[in-house]
Amino acid sequence: MVRKKKIVFITPGVETGGAEKQLALLAKGLSQNGFVPLIIALSLPEGRQRLLDFDGLQVVEINCRKLSQLASAMWKIRRTVKDHKPDVIQGWMYAGNIMASIIGVGIEAQVYHSLRASNMDAKRYGRMIKLNAFLSGYADGVIANSQVGAEHHISCGFSSANMSVIPNGIDTEKFFPDIKSGASIRQELSVTDDAPIVLYAARVDPMKGHQTVISVAKLCPDLQFIFVGKGTEILDVPKNVLGLGVRYDMPKIYNACDWVLNISKFGEGFPNVIGEAMACGTPVCANDVGDSWRIIGDQGHRLGTVSPEGIAKELRTLVKRHSPPTKQKCIARHISKHFSIAKMVSSYSSLYMQNNSGLDA
Repeated sequence: MVRKKKIVFITPGVETGGAEKQLALLAKGLSQNGFVPLIIALSLPEGRQRLLDFDGLQVVEINCRKLSQLASAMWKIRRTVKDHKPDVIQGWMYAGNIMASIIGVGIEAQVYHSLRASNMDAKRYGRMIKLNAFLSGYADGVIANSQVGAEHHISCGFSSANMSVIPNGIDTEKFFPDIKSGASIRQELSVTDDAPIVLYAARVDPMKGHQTVISVAKLCPDLQFIFVGKGTEILDVPKNVLGLGVRYDMPKIYNACDWVLNISKFGEGFPNVIGEAMACGTPVCANDVGDSWRIIGDQGHRLGTVSPEGIAKELRTLVKRHSPPTKQKCIARHISKHFSIAKMVSSYSSLYMQNNSGLDA
């Protein structure tokens, strides 16, 4: 009988976010692929708003947000990890990577780091990136979710010898073309069936491009824009922009839109919004940040400008194109073929096995 492998994920938190959703998808996929996952979160969700994607997974929350809590928290984390007797300790994002390396000392387990972004703000993350870069040379592997992210971090001092790229996986059982659900959202928002909708889905953050999109919207009063993401409900926007805040019905939102716009300024590795929108058959108009165009391939529109005036001009042209059902199916098929959850889970499993044949015992 083959023994199930045990894996501990160490992550900054389990609140809403693309990196957190990917962790939940990976952990659930590995649990069906011979692993027993345990997730350790280094913070408590604000207002106890744990991401619903983690339902059914074993999650332990140990708060490390305050320096005064650090010593006792690390003792609890180490005890929790040792009790699980893991074969693999997988860090998730910078804080999780650093903690994985520290906690993994003296424990017979593979230690991996994950990189979920590219050129992050050095003022906010500089010290953490430097420490993570130093520790990366001692990890069994460093996994980036984008080629751009891998190249950027290597330029920042991360080990190139143990770096690999495993793209995110998109849940195509959740995100798929559905005309009826899109129509229901249009009705809910009082948007007519023939009104062109452009979606910008991103939390309000300096790395995102909300102010640029607001400027674009002002130049396109005949287009309906929808903003989705934490903080978008309080933005000062023109009349043709609806700020919806956090939504838990994103498949319906994507299906209600004609185009998705993605123009982050920096920091993106694998923009989940692009993969999710395309899985719903919705075309994406994007700049060249992160691995956007490795995801889109020839199934979307590459922006040739960064100016609001130029973006507005291109959008006006794009919304006149009505994608037939065959085109929507082609866009969705591109994602299911290249960026499935099964492919992501298989890649992680193969890497763990490849680096330690003892996991087969």
